[in-house]
Amino acid sequence: MSKLKLLIAIALLVQIAVFVTWLVSFKPEEEIALEKLGGNAFRFPPHLLYKDNLEFGYISSKNRSDYNIVIGVTTKWHRKGWPLMRLLHSLMENMNQQEREETLIVVFIGEVNMLIVQRIVDELELRHKQHLESGLIDIIAPDRHYFPDLEQLRLQPTDTYALVKQQSKQNLDLAFLMSYARNKGLFYVQLEDHMLSLQPQFVSTMKRFAYIKSALGNPKLPSWFVLDFNAASIAGKLFKCAELPYFINYLQMFYNDMNSLQLLHFFIQTKVCYHQKMSELRCERNMQRYWLKYDTALFGQSMLTKVSSTTTAAVPQTRVLVSSSMSAYQHYILSSVYLGERYYIGRLPAFEELPQPGDVVQFIFQQPTLLRSYIIRSGSTAEPLKRLYNTNVEVRPALEIGALQLANEYNVTEDEFLIVGAFDSRGVAAGMLDASIGALQELRLRIQDFSDHEVLLNEIKLELIE
Repeated sequence: MSKLKLLIAIALLVQIAVFVTWLVSFKPEEEIALEKLGGNAFRFPPHLLYKDNLEFGYISSKNRSDYNIVIGVTTKWHRKGWPLMRLLHSLMENMNQQEREETLIVVFIGEVNMLIVQRIVDELELRHKQHLESGLIDIIAPDRHYFPDLEQLRLQPTDTYALVKQQSKQNLDLAFLMSYARNKGLFYVQLEDHMLSLQPQFVSTMKRFAYIKSALGNPKLPSWFVLDFNAASIAGKLFKCAELPYFINYLQMFYNDMNSLQLLHFFIQTKVCYHQKMSELRCERNMQRYWLKYDTALFGQSMLTKVSSTTTAAVPQTRVLVSSSMSAYQHYILSSVYLGERYYIGRLPAFEELPQPGDVVQFIFQQPTLLRSYIIRSGSTAEPLKRLYNTNVEVRPALEIGALQLANEYNVTEDEFLIVGAFDSRGVAAGMLDASIGALQELRLRIQDFSDHEVLLNEIKLELIE
C-alpha cells in the first residue's frame, strides 16, 4: 500500500511540475511577438520591469529569419558626416551576389529623438533603397524608454563621467541590437559605423572559418564562443546567434562597469576558468580555445587615405593663406590637402547646417600672383557623394576690374570677383586663366546650392606663371 501511495505522490508531483512549466512558459500572443522582435532587451533591465507596451522607436524589416550571416551595425547622429554610409559602401563592394542573398545587415540607430532617427533613415532610403526593398538591410531604433537615466551612472574614483556614459550607452546599444538579431540567422557579426570592410568576399571567409573551427572542435572541450576578425574593439567579432542571449544578459547586468570588449573578456573568463584552483596558464589556454582569432583583419578603422605626392600644389604654401567657412574634420585641415598630404573634409558643426549657399574655400595670396591654371578635384571613388556640385571658381584681380582690358566677358559678383569656372558632374574644376586678368589677390570656391553631404577635397593644384 505504501508503494502505491508513493507512486501516486510521484505522479502528482510530475503533473504539478508539468503545469508549473506550462504556466511559466505561457505568454500571450502580443508578448510572444514582442520577444521575437526585441527579446531580452525589453524585460531584463530593472528600469524596464514596470513599463508596458514597450516597442521599437522605429523599425523597417522584411521579417526574414533564414540568413547565414547577420551583420549588426551600431550608429548614431554624427555632426561631422556619414561614417555609416562609408561602411555600407565598403560592405556592398566586398560582397558578391550570393553573399548578399544570405546576409542581413541590421542598422541600429542609437537615438531616441525621432527627428534625428528620421534624418538617418531618409539618408539610408536615398542611398540604399534597393537593399532595403530586397531585405538586405533592416533598420531599427529603440523606444524612448529603453535607456536608463544616463545622468545617474555609478562612477569609480578614476572614472570620467563622459567615458562611463559613452561605454554604458554602447553596452545597452549592443544588447538591444543583439536581442533583435539573435533569431535572424546562424551567425552574428558585430560592427560599428566607423569601420570599413578590408577584403573582398569577407562573408564567405568568415563563414568558412566558423564551419572549419566548429568541425575541428573537441567535443569534450568547450566549443568556441567568439571568432575574432578585428582585435581592436568589440567590432569584428562573430558569435553564434543561438548563444547571444548569454552575452546579452552579461551586457545588461554590467553595462555601467566596463566597456564591451572588457565585458566580453570577463564573460569568457567566467565561462572557462570555472574554479579557483585552475592555474593561470590553463585558464589562458581555455580562453584561447573559446576566443579564436583569425590571422588577418577583415575589418579596420575608417581612415582617410593620403593623397599621392603628385598632387602637391605648385604654389609655395608660404605665399598663400588657405581658409574655409566650413570647419575641418579633426586634423585633416585645408592646408594639408593644399600641400598634398591628405584629404580635407569640410563640414559645419550644427545639425541643420551642412554646406550651403555662400560657403567658400579661399586662397588668399600674400602678394599679387600670376596663375596659369588650376585643377581642383572633389570626392573620391569610395565617396562619390562628397563631390562639389553647383560651385563656382572665382578670382579677384589685383587691379580694379574696370581698369582691366579683358579678352573675354566674365560674370562679376557683387564683391568684385570674376567667375572663371565651375565644377563639372565629376566634381572636378579645371581651367586655364586668361592672361588679361593679370595678377590675383584671391581665388575662391563658392558653393551655390544646399548640400546633404560634407565636402571632400582630395587635390588642389595651382600653377604659377614664372
